[in-house]
Amino acid sequence: MTLGIPEGRPSLPPTHRLSALGGLDLRGPDGLEVKRALRQPKRMALLAYLRHRRDFVTRDHLLAVFWPEADLARAQSALRQSVGFLRRCLHRTVLEGRGRGEIGVAQGAVPFDVTDFEDRVRAREWERAIALYRGDFLNGFFVDASNEFNDWVEALRSELRDKAGGAAWALAVECEQAGRFDRAAYWAKRSLSLTPYGEADVRRVARLLDRVGDRLGALRAFKGLRDRLARDFDAEPSPETRALFEQVISRTVPHAEMDGGRRRERPEGRSVRRGATAPGGKPGSQAANHERRATPDRRSDQSDRRRTPERRSPLE
Repeated sequence: MTLGIPEGRPSLPPTHRLSALGGLDLRGPDGLEVKRALRQPKRMALLAYLRHRRDFVTRDHLLAVFWPEADLARAQSALRQSVGFLRRCLHRTVLEGRGRGEIGVAQGAVPFDVTDFEDRVRAREWERAIALYRGDFLNGFFVDASNEFNDWVEALRSELRDKAGGAAWALAVECEQAGRFDRAAYWAKRSLSLTPYGEADVRRVARLLDRVGDRLGALRAFKGLRDRLARDFDAEPSPETRALFEQVISRTVPHAEMDGGRRRERPEGRSVRRGATAPGGKPGSQAANHERRATPDRRSDQSDRRRTPERRSPLE
């Protein structure tokens, strides 16, 4: 059987762009959806599978992956029709053959966000990589294919999510080292949102958040972990994790001040030291402040007690 696929064609200029992070999408050179192709999920799955392999795939392997239940003649016909359909929708030389039994996507013919993301991660271009990661691989996409195809989707989905979490964590570390503590906290939380169940990940994120002065964020990370474990697995955090967060709670001096120099400086003009004369203040105001401090007001003290609820541990 021949598939009518050109062999040995030179690389093509990009004509269509395929996206699979956060859902499946195909855009033409004009930027518009190729709706005709998107209405054919199995043929789109075939295109994504071939594009991600970055190499030729045997015809027999594709038959087993996409038409496992069909007899040989029907499966071969379905593959031949799918190849012809994709060539008509994209470009006649997008799919090329090697010999009589292998199929592949021509090099450079269809830019693919998944391979672009992987290339950026490999190059340690963290921000460019994370910008490409818009969600799980083939999120919400289902096609009637073999268990092998579904296993491939699940494995690649998990692998890409871990890579995105690693890229976000690398950005958090870089920002902390550069003294950009707000951005460090942001990227640390982003990394945790991609790998929410790993206790080791929660602990390292919490330590970073505590170091940069976001103790509340560290406690929220623990609470999120605890709630997810209880809801999904009827389990509790390990003693090591709980001990870390008890340490964060019990410390009276913020970690940022203990480290020396990590505390954010207070903007000028935001507050005036108690007892000092504010700019434009009246003479004698410092003495008046001292006199007020020396004479406690019992009514005020009692009112403060009524307004201040009993403090509860965030771990409860």
